[in-house]
Amino acid sequence: MKLPKGADVGQPLFLKGKIGEVQILLVDFLEPVYEDAKAINTLKYVVDLIRVNDLVHSMPILREIYPKLCDMCKRYAQLNQASASALWEQLMRLNQTQTDTIYLADLIESHLLPLLAKYMTTWGHIEEVDEGLFKLESTVSGFLTVQDIERNLYLHSTVDPMEEARKVAEYIYEPEKREFALLGCGLGYLPYQLYKLSRGSMMIYVYESNPKIIEYAYQFGVLSWIPEDCITVIDSPDVLEFLNKADEEHVGFYMLFSELGMLPDTIKPIMIELYLQYNTTKVFALETAINFWRNIESDSRSISEFDRNRISEEVIVVAAGPSLDDNIDFLRENKGKKTIIAVGTVFRKLISLGIEPDAVTILDPQERIYAQIAGLEEQQIPLIFATTAYWKIASRYQGEKYMVFPLVDELARACTRERKEELWNVGGTVTTLAMQVAVWGGAKKIFFVGVDLAYQEGGATHASGTMDCAKSDTKAMTPIAGVGGTTVYADSQFLSYREWIEERIKSTPEIQYVNMSRTGARIAGTKELV
Repeated sequence: MKLPKGADVGQPLFLKGKIGEVQILLVDFLEPVYEDAKAINTLKYVVDLIRVNDLVHSMPILREIYPKLCDMCKRYAQLNQASASALWEQLMRLNQTQTDTIYLADLIESHLLPLLAKYMTTWGHIEEVDEGLFKLESTVSGFLTVQDIERNLYLHSTVDPMEEARKVAEYIYEPEKREFALLGCGLGYLPYQLYKLSRGSMMIYVYESNPKIIEYAYQFGVLSWIPEDCITVIDSPDVLEFLNKADEEHVGFYMLFSELGMLPDTIKPIMIELYLQYNTTKVFALETAINFWRNIESDSRSISEFDRNRISEEVIVVAAGPSLDDNIDFLRENKGKKTIIAVGTVFRKLISLGIEPDAVTILDPQERIYAQIAGLEEQQIPLIFATTAYWKIASRYQGEKYMVFPLVDELARACTRERKEELWNVGGTVTTLAMQVAVWGGAKKIFFVGVDLAYQEGGATHASGTMDCAKSDTKAMTPIAGVGGTTVYADSQFLSYREWIEERIKSTPEIQYVNMSRTGARIAGTKELV
């Protein structure tokens, strides 16, 4: 472990009282500890490979680390003969077990790894506070974690930070990306695991605003395990550099959520919102892929086949905010006069009131969203949905169905190149999809009904009779300007949705927008009725 040339090493940290009264440099003490911890972490990886019958990779790795495990056992015998004997017995069983791979994985996971974890405790526990700002602390895996004392948060797992990093790397790695940008360095575990996973095939850029963390990563972490031609560390408090890099098409990116807490308060909310948007995409990646393939295989048509003449110059976009209940008469009066485009959340409510919308939009990928059309499958109202929407909706709905291809979806981008379909910037919510349909259809005037984008303190979250209707808890929300100069409360998602809508309004000055809500958020660019 070494610092890069020219780095400021600061005050050296010593491991106090480890061998009598002798002080030992912590960085020197960690060398053999980390070598043992690395072997054990590799063994955990071997178990994962064997579980999926990947013997091509697992067996060579196992053979490579086996001598290291035996050496650890010999050293263990000098400290605890009985425990070392138990470990040696399992190593011999491991050596004799080659053909029964299921048992081999069980043997490593259930017998060998617990004994090796016990062996790692012989190294003792490290807990060093540096300058009263950060605490370096042992984990049971042998690798250190670090705590930001001022903010009372850990940057890594307190159990096994290297294994945590491996799981994250497997979750975020994209083989098609030539470079990867990380916001936050930590002790270097994640960049190291990305380097291993990519087989050193991509350049990793690490953006870190705190030079002390970079120093830790080289002295007490594993950043020096990455070859210099595979990593670039940027010491800068300006996150714009990271954002510019992450915006490049061939660059993957990720933000260490724990390190977002160390950003200045002026930029922290924006970065947390960006993280949540990114994480939402990753969380729903599997559902999105399943939905996409099943949807394009359905009997649904592309949105390009929808007759835009069916959309009048005046359109009502109906969302599920509480103010919908205040506008039922407005909807009844304008049925047949203006095009009504409703989100799926209010489909059932409008039908029950005898108000048939002219189109319904669906966006969400989750299975629970099927409840929006359950029992309404035989309706003939056109359904306009994103290819990422839950697949059973398109599979079972009997009316007209039209797909839009979201701009942010990799599968949609690839598919539209062949189909020559338009990619849609649908925004983050089904309401913005409905708005996009109205704009695409040539609307000259758009009325927002139930587009509240905020909550009244202690009031309802949604219109009555809709999914998820409950009482709002606004304690942790941001107070913002409401229509008519009132104060309402919004969470980060609502703030993001409102920003998207306001940008869309700004880009379509030829359209007049009217906010029919009397209890929701003020939306810039709309005419209010109070």
